[in-house]
Amino acid sequence: MTTLEMATLEEEFDTACMDSVEECRKLHYNPGYFLMMRAKDGIMATATPLLANPGFSDGFSRLWSVGRVDLTLEAIVWNNPKFWALFSAEIIKTVVIKLVKVGYIHA
Repeated sequence: MTTLEMATLEEEFDTACMDSVEECRKLHYNPGYFLMMRAKDGIMATATPLLANPGFSDGFSRLWSVGRVDLTLEAIVWNNPKFWALFSAEIIKTVVIKLVKVGYIHA
């Protein structure tokens, strides 16, 4: 993948994440910490450690509690295989494990 293609894919990922943020706001949930990190560090530097962490972030837990796992970073990545190229195989594996644990996908 070329540098331009990778940059375009990162922009698409950022757009998908921001679409999710808009849906979160409709649920009266503002992922402020995520937005602050994104504004400071960019989408990839924000999303990568959150996805790599085997634990559940506060945002993930909040969305899970209201039945909207589909709005999590993990679900955005899983549901859009084109985004898999942005992350290591280990991160994708961690995403799958988390989504299986909450019953969003089945192994």
